[in-house]
Amino acid sequence: ASGALVPISNLSEVAAVVRELAARVPQWNMDGCHNVWIVKPAGKSRGRGIQCFNAFADIVKYTQIREATQDDKYIVQKYIENPLIIHRRKFDIRQWVLVTDWNPLTIYFYDTCYVRFCASDYTLEDLSIYSHLSNNSI
Repeated sequence: ASGALVPISNLSEVAAVVRELAARVPQWNMDGCHNVWIVKPAGKSRGRGIQCFNAFADIVKYTQIREATQDDKYIVQKYIENPLIIHRRKFDIRQWVLVTDWNPLTIYFYDTCYVRFCASDYTLEDLSIYSHLSNNSI
């Protein structure tokens, strides 16, 4: 569905609203305008069942509850549409830590971390897991 047309006389008002939003919303530059959401099944690991959607109806269809089980619980988050990329690939950084106490908080950092890259180039034209998830098992 396309958005409503804005008369040219109202463009300066629209521009002012956009500037105000950018000033007030700290993650304005990361959110993007494709309305992409990431849906993660609760209680799973290694990227199993994770999907990206840009339509509310698709999210509802994917998360339809069939029976009341752990598999029917989901986390839905706004997707960062403008992530940092290296050579056109999205990535994440894994850093191992050991917490030995909460009070006082005592944390040990392993001195080596590693970077995981997605299998395909990053694009919002294709919401495939291969360009959006950097899990080892993908």
